[in-house]
Amino acid sequence: LWINKPTGSGKLIADNNSYFFDNVSANFLAEGYLNFGLIGVFLFIIALALFSKWFDNIFFKIKNNSTKYKIIYLIFLSMLIFILRGDMMSSLAYLITTVYSVRFLDYSLLFFKVYSKK
Repeated sequence: LWINKPTGSGKLIADNNSYFFDNVSANFLAEGYLNFGLIGVFLFIIALALFSKWFDNIFFKIKNNSTKYKIIYLIFLSMLIFILRGDMMSSLAYLITTVYSVRFLDYSLLFFKVYSKK
């Protein structure tokens, strides 16, 4: 058992306010505020904007995009709703796990090409 395991920000807020229901969502802006104060709100917005711009440039500007980047981009877009909804601890864990799963499949099974000469 992990006794000192950190809890998500939604549960932290619910516990501090004595809520009966502790599955509370703390959105992206609340995460920035809880982690770094008022400056964190702006830092999180800027970081998300820059990361999204960088990822969009990879997807739309590069002509010879591999399938791996297209799949990771589409996964990121779908996970962005989850990230913006709340609890960075769980949403980023799911995002990183999913991206590395695609990367693993890229190297092993999914994109394995066999060139046979006939």
